[in-house]
Formats: sequence, structure tokens, C-alpha cells
Amino acid sequence: MSNIFDAISALRLEQGRRLVGTLSPAVQQLVARCGRHDSSGSAPHLVADTLLVADDLVDNHGPGRQAYITGCEVDDAVRDLLRRPLLSALAEVGAAAAARCRHCQPRQPLRLVTSNRSGSSAEGLDDLIIGKDSTSDFDIMLEFDGPFRWATPGAEKPADIEPRCAPQLWARPTDNAGFVTLHWVRTDRCGHEEPLEALPADSVRRLMHDFCRVRMDGEITPTGPAVNVKDPDDNDGGIDFVFCLLVRGWWPAPVWPDGAPWDTSFGVHLVPTGRPGSKTEFIEYRISLSRAELLAVRQLCPGLRAAVTALKAIKNMLKESGVAIGDLKSYFMKTAALWLAQETPGGPRTGVTDGVHRLLDWLERRLDEEWLPCFFYPAINVAAELTADQRQAIIGSLRLVREHLTPLLMACCEKQWSLNTLLEGRPTEPLSERQLRLRLGRTLLRQAVLDGIQAPPHGSLLGELVE
Repeated sequence: MSNIFDAISALRLEQGRRLVGTLSPAVQQLVARCGRHDSSGSAPHLVADTLLVADDLVDNHGPGRQAYITGCEVDDAVRDLLRRPLLSALAEVGAAAAARCRHCQPRQPLRLVTSNRSGSSAEGLDDLIIGKDSTSDFDIMLEFDGPFRWATPGAEKPADIEPRCAPQLWARPTDNAGFVTLHWVRTDRCGHEEPLEALPADSVRRLMHDFCRVRMDGEITPTGPAVNVKDPDDNDGGIDFVFCLLVRGWWPAPVWPDGAPWDTSFGVHLVPTGRPGSKTEFIEYRISLSRAELLAVRQLCPGLRAAVTALKAIKNMLKESGVAIGDLKSYFMKTAALWLAQETPGGPRTGVTDGVHRLLDWLERRLDEEWLPCFFYPAINVAAELTADQRQAIIGSLRLVREHLTPLLMACCEKQWSLNTLLEGRPTEPLSERQLRLRLGRTLLRQAVLDGIQAPPHGSLLGELVE
């Protein structure tokens, strides 16, 4: 047994050495000059707590972020005018191939209603840096509707209805929380005994794939409920096009913390993907809470949002250094942040360094318990598809990050900030906390002046000269 622990310890040391070796000399020098957080050193956490929070305050200003998303969605609405005829034609072809009943099924195909932005780019949790590679993609939810009404969702089969009340769509829960199958409610004139399958997930995924193949250039890859399109010259994750249906007014998880304000009138989206290994995998839809998550993430404090984006950037560093952490999904980090924001007293009011530590602790604890609950629907284990080996590999990577967090966070700062001001003086000269605070202030001031020159208020004389 001791040999096993010795081997694990040796592997951890080798991974740490390889990881630190990939960091730039500037980062390593800054770590050495800041020292430890005690009477003999400055306070190295101040670097990330200052610079990364400043990034979030500037880039994730709520009204500005919403204005950007609104502009994107207006552009999408214009593009939808061109998308609708093709999507309707593809939907009609799919409907013709399905089992037909003139009593319980609609005669018209689905139609595109609207396009909405979601995911990390809309939430402000993307890792996009201009001119640099990014793993974040842009999610576009294509919301469809049709000439039908929704029956009350639930496991109990609805009673037969009169033909004049049809068509009605019924969402039946599966054995896996968060997944449903869709069926047309049977009428009293139908010749079939059971409700017919409605809009099988695999068929609408084919619809989206065919649509992207006709309309888009670049590499087209089905991924989960989405179809990803990435141009060869893209330096980000491309665009995810996601088919979805809106179930208005339905909230699948009625339990909510006492005293918490909540509004479930919008409902949830259903996206076409099934639980791997399920007997109904290829016709299942997953409940998507992306709209609620987008609104919730915008309420997080800047420090906690910055902690999530920093941990995503660190994940990329580990992958680049050859230390595998591929199964740690960004969704896990976001889920952890939403749960941590509920902790009292003063849960979310912490710096980036402390926020990353808390994210690491929460994720390790939940993965060790083999249950990572969805924030808005705790009955869903969002890590259910991980194997025991995958969970242990992630836990090992989380511990590695914790051991080397200070230099990794400084490397995150280096990706977006110049460290020259912080490194002034002799390379081996220690920095006191006062010196570090003054230099951080100068760094912020210089960047503010530079931003003011490069991106001045629209219409100013200086702006015209710069342009």
C-alpha cells in the first residue's frame, strides 16, 4: 500500500514540476518577489484579487453585457427571416417520415419562433481574449413552436381528449431525472392504443445538422443537443446551434428555499439529447435551465464570477502542460459558483483567490460524494455520467491546482495585463504589501488611460483623431 501512495506522490510532484515549468519567467519572478502571505512577504493574492476583479467589473458590466446580447439577438432575428423557410421545409420532411395520425397530430410543421443567446459567452463566463485561443463557444438557442398545446407534464398518462382539443403534446418523465420523452395525447377517435412518439430527439438533431450543412461553412460536429459549426480561422469554440422547445409555465422542481423570491412563469426549454445507456436515449429530451442560469450568473458578485473564469483558464493551462483535466466541465464550475453564492454569512463577498479555493473545495467534496446537484433542480446529478476513474482523476487535478494556485492565478493575470509595473526594480528584490498595492494601483491607472485613448467616448475629437 505504501508503494502505491509513494507512486501517487511521485506522480503529483512530476505533474507540479511540469506545470510550473510552463509558466513564464515573469510569473515565476513575481511569485518569488511577493513571497508568502505573512510578516516577511507581501500578499500575493492581491495580484489576482485586484486585476481579475477589475477585468470583470469592466467587461461584465450588467447593462453593457445585456446591450451586447440584445444587439446579437437583433442580428439573429434578421437572419431568422432567411432561416425560417428552410427550417420549415426540413421539419416537414421529418414529419412526413414519422408515424401519422390525423386525429392527434398537427397538420403543419414546426416553425422557428426566436433565437436566444445562452451559455458562457452570454453569461460573461467565457475565456475569450482578443487575439488568443479560447475554448468558449457561442450558443444560439433556436426556439421552435407549432400548432399544439402542452398537456400537463407528468408520469401519469393523460386521459383521451376530443379531436377538437388536439393536438396536445405530453412530456413524460423518464427514469433519469431531468429527461423526458414527448408524445401526442391520444384522442377518442385514434386507432392506436398508446400515445404516439412526438418529435423524436434524433430526428430534430438531424434537422439541425442538415440545416447547418446547407447554410454554414466550416467544420460541422454534432455535440450533445447541439450542432457545432467552427470555421478554420476561428480561435474560439465556434457556434453551437441548439434546437429547443419552450414549455411555458412548467417548473419541474417545485421545492425551493424558504423565503427565496422565485418566478417560474417563463418555464423551461427542452433540448434534444438523451442519457447515454437509457432505453429511450435516442428519443429523449433534456430539461434545459439555461435561461434561469443566465439570469442567476449575472447576479453573482464580480469576485465569484472572476473566480469561475480564472478556474476555466487554469483548466486550459493544465491541458496545455499535459496534465489531463479534460472531464472537468465548465458547467460544473458554474454550478459550484451558484451554490456557493447561497452560503451565509457574506458567502459571495470574497476575493478571487478565496473564491477559487472555495470552488475547488466544493467540487472535490461533491465529486467525492458522487453527487453534483444541479442548482435549479437538485434531483439532477450533473456529474452522473462520470466513471469512478474519471471522478478520481478530476479530484487529483483539483488538488494539484490548489497546491500551485498562486502562480497559476498570476499566469491568468499575465494573459490580460502587463506585469511590467509590478516587476520594476531588481529581479530578486522582495515586495512589501505596501509596494505591491501601490504598483497595482499604477497598473490599473495606466490601463485606464490606455483604454481611454484607444476607445474614447464616441463622437469626441480625440476619438475622431484616433480613428
